[in-house]
Amino acid sequence: MNQAIFKSATALRDDQWEKLEPLLKNRGIDFRNPERSNRLFIDALLWYLSVGCTWMDLPARFGKWNTIFIRLKRWNESGYWRQLAEDLRDDGELCALVQKIEDHCEQRKVMAIRAAARKAARATYNIPHIPGDQNP
Repeated sequence: MNQAIFKSATALRDDQWEKLEPLLKNRGIDFRNPERSNRLFIDALLWYLSVGCTWMDLPARFGKWNTIFIRLKRWNESGYWRQLAEDLRDDGELCALVQKIEDHCEQRKVMAIRAAARKAARATYNIPHIPGDQNP
C-alpha cells in the first residue's frame, strides 16, 4: 500500500465521505446530527493515527477522547472495521484508510494479550511468603 496515503490522511475528503457515509448508516448514531458524528469520529481516528499522540492529547474539536476510544474498541470487537474494509475493496485509497484503522486495532489487541501473558508469568513467580516457612 502507498505510504503517502497514510502520512497525508488526517481527515476524510468530501468525495471519500460520500462513499463511506452510506456504509455507516445506523452506526454510532447521534440523533442530533448522525452524519457529522460519524465523520468526526473517522476524522478523529485518522488524526490520531497520523499524529501518533496519546488518546488524551486528541483535540477537543473531535469530542471526548474516551468516547472515541471506546467507540473504536466496540467497532473493532464487533468486526465492523474488517467488514467495512471488505465493503470498500473496490476503492483502494479509502480501503487503505480503513485498513490502517483495523491494523492499529489488531496491533493493540496483540499488545494487550502479550501484556496479560507477561503479567500472568510474573504472578507465577511472585508466590507470597508463607509465615513459618524456613525458606524465604
